Amino acid sequence: GADVTIARNDGKNAEDLLTEELEKYKEASLAEKKSYEEGFGTKKDSFEYLKKLADQGDPEAQNSLALCYEDGEGTDIDLKKAFEYYEKSADQGNVDAQYNLAICYEEGSGIEINISKAFQYYEKSASQGNLDAQSSLIELRKVINKKSVAKGSGQMQELRSRLINAVNNKNLEESSIEAEVRALTSAGAIID
Repeated sequence: GADVTIARNDGKNAEDLLTEELEKYKEASLAEKKSYEEGFGTKKDSFEYLKKLADQGDPEAQNSLALCYEDGEGTDIDLKKAFEYYEKSADQGNVDAQYNLAICYEEGSGIEINISKAFQYYEKSASQGNLDAQSSLIELRKVINKKSVAKGSGQMQELRSRLINAVNNKNLEESSIEAEVRALTSAGAIID
């Protein structure tokens, strides 16, 4: 693996040293990165280091930084910033960030709840082998199906009441019945 020890100052300025360390970090394995982050001594130092990497576009650092914002590690809790960094990382294909972003959308963490987007990001992560995303996708499908059935049965009850009232009032128009059936079909309450 890459040598991830902190370089001593041998006449180089701080910017050059940090640039070298960032390059070493980018080449390091995940285990090396974890020990490297822990080697900073304080969570604040590690957070600042991750922020610099994340702002340079490193998707793993972006996901890690989002976790820091979410958990308040080295910084104050900021769910909106956590969401933003998960999104940046997920858009670069980071499987873990895609999963984390899906959770944000599902739970409304840092963003409004959007089940459709949650589903989309669970699918992206699951298709790349993330077992947690695969499990979450299955659970989310169950919830969606239950809600669709409940919504559909409620709509069916409403339609039945309208039809009974229409028949009782001799106010039955075939076109209005067809419109109701089309509306319920498009809402998923009736399967063609």
